Amino acid sequence: MTRVSKNRHGRGVVSGRLALTLACIGVGPVIAQTNQPTTAADQSGLEEVIVTAEKRESSEQKTPIAMTVFSSETLASNGVGDLQDLTALAPNVSFSRAGTSSIVTIRGVSSRDTTEIGDPAVAVSVDGFYFQRAIGLADSTFDLERVEVLRGPQGTLYGRNATGGAINFITAKPTKDFEASTAVSYGNYNAVTSEGALNLPVSDRVQIRASFYTRSHNGYRDNAPARDGDDADAKAARLHLMVEPTDTLTALLTAEFAKLGGIGPAVYGTPLQFDSNGIVIHARSPLPADPTEWPLGNPTGYMDSTSKTLRWKLDYDAGIANITYRGGFRRLDFHGLTDLDGVADEAYYFQANEQPRTWNHELRASSNSDQRLTWQVGVFYFQETNNLLTYFQNFQVPQPPANLYIFSYPNINATSKAGFGQTSFTLMDTVKVEAGVRYTKDYKRRIGFLNYGSGILDEDASAESSKTTYHGGIDWQATPRSLLYAKVDTGYKAGGFTDTAPYAPESITAYEVGSKSRFFGNTLQLNTSVYFYDYTNQQISQFINGQTTIDNAGKSQIYGVELEGTYLLTEADRLDGYIGYLHAEFKDFLLASGSSNIQLAGNSPPQAPRASLNFGYQHRFTLANGAGLTARVQTHFETSSYLTVNNYPDDRQGSYSRSDAMLTYAPADNKWSLEAYGKNLENKAAIIAAQENGLWGTYNYQFADPRTYGLRASVHW
Repeated sequence: MTRVSKNRHGRGVVSGRLALTLACIGVGPVIAQTNQPTTAADQSGLEEVIVTAEKRESSEQKTPIAMTVFSSETLASNGVGDLQDLTALAPNVSFSRAGTSSIVTIRGVSSRDTTEIGDPAVAVSVDGFYFQRAIGLADSTFDLERVEVLRGPQGTLYGRNATGGAINFITAKPTKDFEASTAVSYGNYNAVTSEGALNLPVSDRVQIRASFYTRSHNGYRDNAPARDGDDADAKAARLHLMVEPTDTLTALLTAEFAKLGGIGPAVYGTPLQFDSNGIVIHARSPLPADPTEWPLGNPTGYMDSTSKTLRWKLDYDAGIANITYRGGFRRLDFHGLTDLDGVADEAYYFQANEQPRTWNHELRASSNSDQRLTWQVGVFYFQETNNLLTYFQNFQVPQPPANLYIFSYPNINATSKAGFGQTSFTLMDTVKVEAGVRYTKDYKRRIGFLNYGSGILDEDASAESSKTTYHGGIDWQATPRSLLYAKVDTGYKAGGFTDTAPYAPESITAYEVGSKSRFFGNTLQLNTSVYFYDYTNQQISQFINGQTTIDNAGKSQIYGVELEGTYLLTEADRLDGYIGYLHAEFKDFLLASGSSNIQLAGNSPPQAPRASLNFGYQHRFTLANGAGLTARVQTHFETSSYLTVNNYPDDRQGSYSRSDAMLTYAPADNKWSLEAYGKNLENKAAIIAAQENGLWGTYNYQFADPRTYGLRASVHW
């Protein structure tokens, strides 16, 4: 149900040492590494990785979810520093931007509404703390134990805004062993990255872990004589304190600080083309041959984001059940000035000032895992308040800047409450059935005023949504190393309102059949999934003439196939990669266009390439005294896709590939390493955002990173 009212007035198990020894492990499931646990059946070859995708520890290969898991070694050797780097390594996952905000698409499902009352379609969390705003999230992707990318709706355990899937960042936790590590890298664009971690076992019951991360580089987009855009200036630090007051109680307290500066993401604009009747001609405009050189706007924009987070987790073993309480508070202060038109002779900018404050609470009870009937039940509470003041400005002479539009909303509130439960029952030794349910209730309200230049318009608008989502499945452990599963899941994203009209919640019913198998003496892993989505009321966001509008597509249909594999050819050779096929199409979508509607049935949603693949090969050369030289090459390829629902020629990204190469030297004791790397060797200027903006007469683009290369050195004790 949805009700809208408006009143307008005049943590885990992989070694957490940062993995900066850089064994140059690449894309795909984790292979045997030091300090990583194995099961009794898997003492050689590929290892089982323990995950918490179902909010309890389980083997990744025995968890009936289509997922890609990256260890800290994988992330480090691939230079993953943010969401954009990560999304290229998982099947049917894409990255986009809307200004300074990040957008993740999984299997064609995403949300383009990055406004203060918008919701993502992929739930992103750090140690179980849910991030509503992806601004500043890159500052949390350091000193990680692993990352879990879950594909498909996760409505029962993760709730609202997980219609596309979930991405879980699990940071390295304190251990009872002393550890210290540090690493530094230098590359083109004057790129400097440094990071380090120190693990101190104060006693058997008290451990501390501190870590830091910095990243900076010059702008990728030449904007002389002004400062270049698409630069980086990030600093972050994290402190974990783990206390075990009794044998049955563990407490973890985490403090985190992150700061982003610099110019921020750059926009490139091309003037709109019109026919003789004044209608926009949607033909591909000429884009720069060199993806680093073009005129941008003056004055230079800026980004200033400071995030302070305090998280806590209590685990109590009550014997018959385990009790877990997670909570946390995040304060984000964001200020930015973004060039909107992206051309030299215009001067339209957006000045944003936001102060979101976020609370997360989850209380959960779960049974022990080694029994025939397992269960977990819990309650969840989320609240975000925000104080927003933004301006749409014109910096042209004679009186810069002129505030064309003013948006002032000192009282913005979003609240979500949920109760959930999930259970599984072993019918026989190899067959298990699962069921889960979650009820979620959401509330949004915004109070303030807006001024479109013709006077002040007061606003007091609110919306309520609620939904019951469910999960059902059956799993067959056909052999000790082969799991077959079938399941149905539903997902839900809350409804809301814009400046112009309310919009309804969206929902997905997903059917999936999959397998997870190991062959040839545990040296070959093949995971497959086939899925079909029935998608209703998909929320489509567009920025038209200075206003964000949300339309509900009546019906969308998505289906596809995914195949992931890793093969240890020899002790020194490894192949890995994936192939993804995706068919995503609007079946019924009447989009408001001026005084009429246009039917977009048959169009594809944004960033839904029909085919994508990733392939990697690595070889380790054994040198004198046991030292190793590891060479790795990998490439990502995807077919064409569109960046907007209109599927115009000018928002089409053609088929492309992006390839990387790494060469790593490490001595026999792995106490240090030196790596040379190159990313996007083709120097492909892939489009990650495109939008028509009639208000200032341009078509705007944002691009993925150009070719980068450099050296990385690391040491640990």
